[in-house]
Amino acid sequence: MIIKQKKHKNIKFLVREGTSDEKTFEEVIVRNVYEKKYFKIKKDEHWIDLGGNVGAFAILALSKGASVDIYEPDPFSCKMIEKNLKENNYNANIIQKAVVATDKKKMTMYVGNDMQTWRNSLYKDWGNEKFSVDCIHYEKVIKKDSFVKMDIEGAEMA
Repeated sequence: MIIKQKKHKNIKFLVREGTSDEKTFEEVIVRNVYEKKYFKIKKDEHWIDLGGNVGAFAILALSKGASVDIYEPDPFSCKMIEKNLKENNYNANIIQKAVVATDKKKMTMYVGNDMQTWRNSLYKDWGNEKFSVDCIHYEKVIKKDSFVKMDIEGAEMA
């Protein structure tokens, strides 16, 4: 798989060609949709990124002086998070687990269509690849005095 670098202001970001990584970069870093639509990230805040994908939100928060714990069940996306953190000389906790509202310890992750990894889901079977992921209940993750970005492909509804 070909990996290429994108850049916006002081943020460098690696994307896998042919995946949704570049769309994620454009939406989260370049267009800054989270801060335009939902909230402002402030220095010294602690964020919990549920559904870390390839690390775009975490990189954005870190660039603003926040600290971040990242939860992402997809091992390939976790590798991209690691690369993107290293690319920008940032540190964050990466926890390779799906955050759920059940006591299940394992679930099946279904890969989105056409390598649109931002559509990977625990609930929708896209008819593509699938694999088992470790899970953790959200009550063990969400901490008082932390802010939460939650984009976990349907699991946030529960």
